Amino acid sequence: DIFVLAFEQEVDQTWTLLDYVKDLQLVVGNDNIYTIKGNMPQQSASKTIRFVVLTNLVQNGIVVGENALTSKESVENYLKGMLGETDSAIYDDLIYNYDVANDGTWIIEDRRIPMWGVSAGTTLNRSKIDISEISLYRAVAKVQIWVNGKQGFKGPDKVDFTINQIDIKNVNKQGYCVSREVPDESINVQYQNASVPVNATSRQDISFEDLEVKQYFSDQIYLPEHKYQVGDVVTLTIHYTYNGQRKQVTATFNEDIIRNHSYIFNINKVNEVTEEIYYVVDEWDQETINIPSFK
Repeated sequence: DIFVLAFEQEVDQTWTLLDYVKDLQLVVGNDNIYTIKGNMPQQSASKTIRFVVLTNLVQNGIVVGENALTSKESVENYLKGMLGETDSAIYDDLIYNYDVANDGTWIIEDRRIPMWGVSAGTTLNRSKIDISEISLYRAVAKVQIWVNGKQGFKGPDKVDFTINQIDIKNVNKQGYCVSREVPDESINVQYQNASVPVNATSRQDISFEDLEVKQYFSDQIYLPEHKYQVGDVVTLTIHYTYNGQRKQVTATFNEDIIRNHSYIFNINKVNEVTEEIYYVVDEWDQETINIPSFK
């Protein structure tokens, strides 16, 4: 589920779809380095192009007009119809639907995360195109919940602190596969603002029930981007047992939820009167994808 697109730079500095690379092969190497091989027709050496990598489209409920892009063939047919169109026109079409996930949650073993990356502009050479590296950005944010820095803790009577349920409310049902914001490569956290489809007004609630989390809950919660507005926020409620008592505490995302960020809610103390939750925002670990010359 990988697509490599070649965009040509026009006189007005826009980028239009020249072709897509065919017969792709993925070779998995050491240290999470992936090599993609493929073919595309030779072009005029005067063209300036850049390559875009898109992954994990067909599992994510993308619908363009009346056409559901639920197979590699359907995506390729869509791309054929978009030859000569701008990259913005294509990215505006690629909207994933969160609510096709299993039981309202994003189970990563069954459904991969859409990702996007772009190379620098390259002047074509008939014999070789050298692309050194393309960084891919995930289309969702990840949320983790830690208990005392993943160490857990016990109550006064040596009763374990246990998270029993996690509820997340007011989650967007849709998101762009490709952000309409421009990533800032000069800083570690590349995107600074959320990118949400204009018509993405439907919301949903997500629940993780029957839990026995004592140290951390990770690699389970994935959220579409969300623009923060007063009165329109995403909330996270943690139901827990501490010292034999069932309680709950609610935290609010008082900022944008941004793709390719990891939001960590760390419960570092429990007060019987006021529970406090702190969180930090991290960049996800980077992996390198090496794309060699195309024929």
